Amino acid sequence: MNTTETNRISLPFTPENLKILLHEVCDEQNEFTHQQLVYWCEKYTLQCPEYMLNQQRWQEGLRLAEEREEAKAFAIAQDVTWQWYKHMMEECKQEEWKEENLPYLQLPKGLFVKWLNDLYTY
Repeated sequence: MNTTETNRISLPFTPENLKILLHEVCDEQNEFTHQQLVYWCEKYTLQCPEYMLNQQRWQEGLRLAEEREEAKAFAIAQDVTWQWYKHMMEECKQEEWKEENLPYLQLPKGLFVKWLNDLYTY
């Protein structure tokens, strides 16, 4: 796993690396926080402007065999981010939302299992 001294994830934004990161969380082998994974996923989605800015284009990507894995990874990375902020609003006090670092906050493990299953299902 590529992390810096602060355990920031420094892997390239690929579907395969997303699988690796999700596996590490499921196997409880991650050296990074869930928040750091969320930040990585946010950056991943920004690497896919064609899907982010055009839902029809993303849906087309899901239908095309040569783009399906990338389109699915984009959707999962986006869902990781959305689920994090939803979970944060449900579990944290509003004052905590302003904190830059929430290392204690963790998403439910079942979400990671679901995301992995979604990545491996065609």
